[in-house]
Amino acid sequence: MTNQSLVTFVGLLTAAAVLVTGIIIITGIILPGVPMNSRILVGCVMIGYGIYRSIILWMKHRSDKKEVSNEQDEN
Repeated sequence: MTNQSLVTFVGLLTAAAVLVTGIIIITGIILPGVPMNSRILVGCVMIGYGIYRSIILWMKHRSDKKEVSNEQDEN
């Protein structure tokens, strides 16, 4: 596994963990004593951040793949 693949894997794992944590917060499994409005707000922010990180990593991976392809075409 290359260094770039490891970074992408850890990034996707982190994004998935944040996304799942957001869902768990909204359901009330974590932070049961917090008011519902606050749980929904924090959960939605975490879900949004998880989705954002996934999209950013996917776009970076796609651009890196194109760069490698272009470098191989030039050689």
